[in-house]
Amino acid sequence: MARLLVLLKDGLEEFVIDRMRQRYGQSWTDEARSIVYRNMSQAAPKDGGIQWDVYALLTVITVRWSDCFVQVLSKRARSLVEELRATRNEIAHQHFRHEDEPRAIDSAARLLSEVDTDSARTACEQIAQMTQPPSQEMPPNTAPAHHPSPPRERPLGRTSKYAPLKEWLLAQGTERVEASFDKIGEIVGGLPRSAFEYQAWWGNLTGPHPQSKAWREAGYRVDMLNLNGKRVRFIRDRN
Repeated sequence: MARLLVLLKDGLEEFVIDRMRQRYGQSWTDEARSIVYRNMSQAAPKDGGIQWDVYALLTVITVRWSDCFVQVLSKRARSLVEELRATRNEIAHQHFRHEDEPRAIDSAARLLSEVDTDSARTACEQIAQMTQPPSQEMPPNTAPAHHPSPPRERPLGRTSKYAPLKEWLLAQGTERVEASFDKIGEIVGGLPRSAFEYQAWWGNLTGPHPQSKAWREAGYRVDMLNLNGKRVRFIRDRN
């Protein structure tokens, strides 16, 4: 999740500074410093600058919402800002739960989608890619560069809630498998709320994400998702 926080910071910094500058002119730095370091435990830099991080940016948006941001962001965005501030604190204090990662990714992308800057659009695109599997393709006649082998991912346990989904997909034996959320829920004993609300839950993620591990170990990846229609399509992963 550290990468998500970096991308969120990169996408917000230009926007926040520009809005503060428009509202407060030459005194915007003093105003921002008073907000950031009044709400953070660290001391302000002696050079008069600001050490921006994602928490500082989200705090400025929260404190100066009415003065600087209500004109260009929706009410939904304000809720996302508060949610992401809480997420950042959970990550910083190691209280963040892996099962909440899809929601955090989705919330960050939704917030940045309302920010009209090139840096926000770039960060939003990179956040979207966090839910996609890395490409394994290489130009022809190109030898792969040597990299240390990543830690071996632990296989999905037989007692996992999502083990029946893996077995069901293996039993299909077709190139494409399409199913309703109700069908998937029936197989695994019920889907969490995040599966119905956040596209990122269905991302082809590696790591501690048992739902994606189930379809990846069965040799599939999510190819199509319709949250409104509550349907998902898996296709054979040839990589």
